[in-house]
Amino acid sequence: MNFRSFIDELRRRNDLVEIAQPVDANPEIGAIPRKVYEDRAPAPLFQSIRGVEPGFRVLGAPAGLNRQKGEEFGRLALHFGLPKSARPKEILERIISASGSSPIAPQIVDSGPCKENIWRGNEVDLTRFLVPLLHAADGGRYFGIYGFHVVRSPDGSWDSGSVARSMLHDKNTLVGPAMPQQHIGMIHGMWKSQGTPTPWAMVLGAPPAALAVAGMPLPERVSEGGYVGAMTGEAVEVVRTETNDLLVPANAEIILEGTISLSERAMEGPIGEYHGYSFAVGREQPLFHVEAVTFRHDPILLPK
Repeated sequence: MNFRSFIDELRRRNDLVEIAQPVDANPEIGAIPRKVYEDRAPAPLFQSIRGVEPGFRVLGAPAGLNRQKGEEFGRLALHFGLPKSARPKEILERIISASGSSPIAPQIVDSGPCKENIWRGNEVDLTRFLVPLLHAADGGRYFGIYGFHVVRSPDGSWDSGSVARSMLHDKNTLVGPAMPQQHIGMIHGMWKSQGTPTPWAMVLGAPPAALAVAGMPLPERVSEGGYVGAMTGEAVEVVRTETNDLLVPANAEIILEGTISLSERAMEGPIGEYHGYSFAVGREQPLFHVEAVTFRHDPILLPK
């Protein structure tokens, strides 16, 4: 339920390598984690990235497998608070267990580590973070891969967290998919029908259990926050965003907040897909306007 605790535990297990030597955002930050995934090596925590403000860090391969026998799925199991010896069956049982339990609603708190630094309006400049080119043939640099979007239905009855990529468009705008068959697209459609931009936030460095649930195909109108609580047995601590009253994890690393445009679109991609292929060209997707950014001291980004 805390990303920093997740990193501390990886360090204790010797499943983390801290890299002080400066690396390039283009393309080392994409290539090294890919090699780590293939070799089942410890997760790399990059402490110094050329061209990025001091203190900004990057974790690669947060869900990679381990080469140690009997601990192959330990990094993934840790997302759910399970021991490093857990097997896929145990991980699935933990995930499924919440479906038969009562939701535990998130707990709203006044503030949290994600509010240690706040940029508003003209202060917002996403290029001050690491925004890497992950693959040589990508059509742009991707800010958010291992994070999730947060939206809420206009009537306030449905809060949804969903994993979807987002590409840097300019210093305060992202572009990415909000497909109508996915929950983010459904809620975006509700706001569009009222002629209003969709209030939106993006969470990076979230509680690992929350990130995992955001990537699951939960039924329509089931809020991920309550499912995380049912699965872990404790409420997710959340705070209100600065500009649009959405609820986001209080201990997250980085929060972007703003709106999904009613009608503005731009080219996004192509991007190298996790299956191992890339389309030849990108496609037009909605623009996400970033009106504020909040983040922890020495924030950690997770590009992939």
